[in-house]
Amino acid sequence: MLKRIVLFLISILLIFNFTACSSDIVNENNENDEEDSLEIEKDASLEVWIMKNSKNSQKDFMNLIKPFLRKNPHIKVNTTVIEWNQALLKITDAAKNDKMPDVVQLDMEWVAAISSLDVLADVSGVINTGDFVKASLDVTNIKGEEKITAVPWFLDTKVLFYRKDACEMAEVDASRDFSTWNTFKESLKKLNKLEIGDEEIAALGAFGGKDLNPVDDFSWWIYSAGGNFLNPDGTKSAFNSPKVLEGIKFYSELALEGLIDRESLEKTYEEVEDMFIEGKYATAFLALSAVNKLESLVEKESDEEETEEDSLTDNIGVAMVPAGPEGRVSFLGGSFLAVSKSSENLDDAKELIKFLASEDAQIDYAKVTGKLPALKKACENPFIKDHPMRGVFKEQLEYGRAYPAIPLWGPVKVCLNDAIKKIWDNVLNNNEDAYSFSHTEIIAEDTEKLINMVLGHEEEIEEPEEESKEESKEESKEESKEE
Repeated sequence: MLKRIVLFLISILLIFNFTACSSDIVNENNENDEEDSLEIEKDASLEVWIMKNSKNSQKDFMNLIKPFLRKNPHIKVNTTVIEWNQALLKITDAAKNDKMPDVVQLDMEWVAAISSLDVLADVSGVINTGDFVKASLDVTNIKGEEKITAVPWFLDTKVLFYRKDACEMAEVDASRDFSTWNTFKESLKKLNKLEIGDEEIAALGAFGGKDLNPVDDFSWWIYSAGGNFLNPDGTKSAFNSPKVLEGIKFYSELALEGLIDRESLEKTYEEVEDMFIEGKYATAFLALSAVNKLESLVEKESDEEETEEDSLTDNIGVAMVPAGPEGRVSFLGGSFLAVSKSSENLDDAKELIKFLASEDAQIDYAKVTGKLPALKKACENPFIKDHPMRGVFKEQLEYGRAYPAIPLWGPVKVCLNDAIKKIWDNVLNNNEDAYSFSHTEIIAEDTEKLINMVLGHEEEIEEPEEESKEESKEESKEESKEE
């Protein structure tokens, strides 16, 4: 029954979030190495599906597994590189039709859903769990299951990027003043509308409801307030709890005070990332992709005279997300590797993911993807640990928290993203009503009921009576006057 529900809800999720495009899927059958020119009989053929993890995804992956192929000359590997916006659709369809590849890359948020379809092999003996970043182990299967159906491959999180010149002008000590909610907010006040050159910069650039996943940027505020999206066993919503609302209120109302650039809230994450790199904001919470872009700028301009972009690149620092009332907890994302239980070469497939989870392979792949290794020992490599930016990302992994590993997380997240879009509309007055936190509370209450329905708890979302609606409007006006 759960399997049918998951398939149905994933199909609905895909309709709302992805646009089918056949050109997004690239099948690439590959020679394993120069040794293939020798006529070696291949006893085993492994089909591997990965996403576009790097600029030259297929070539980078095949270079990565050369040592494995040399050690296992009887194995041939055929890779299929899939665009991210098509991957869940293709994997789910394969699971439904018993056409899973031998090895497949899964986004961290998909592991529980695909595991619930009973198509993944038990890979518990492939890795030593103590070797991996602790938070990543919370999503190696459905919450509560002991066996492992997916192995952590690489990880990502978001940290605070800041302009060193802006901090110096505003007398903000980045090593101290970004460490807590209160000091972070006071720092934004100092940085806001600072004039550098002939340009006035905003204190904080942040994406809003136009992005596909606006809830991601609320996650660490909610976590650090002591809240979570679901109850501890993942069976009911906790979105309407006081702690969750505390985190939402603090972050969203930074925009009310003019500390978040309002125009940025109409943009996607990628647009905000680019605008920070262009120097439009003093600070922004960004992922490792920003480090990769900055390094590309340096490489591109290395043989030319110093440009404004070069100067800005040297002028950027990073810090961990601020600690809230309940400490520091950060967003954690990443990708895992799984093996199909119907693979005809099960042992060879397991050996491949064992290799990909090894220290050397994790470090080598981090160098071409820019992502963080999931293996703790690989994170200690100088490429990660001693890098002025990646080193901070690595430190923050200690505080990471993954989304709940439940099969229905995808549909739940759709509800959460919709709620965050409505919350930003409330803050930005996009509904033509004055801002009221009580309206945000109503959004949270309705969203909690909707999530509980998704999770199988029958609750009806009652439409407010006309009188109640009028009272709410009057209340909003009064709150606006008081402010």
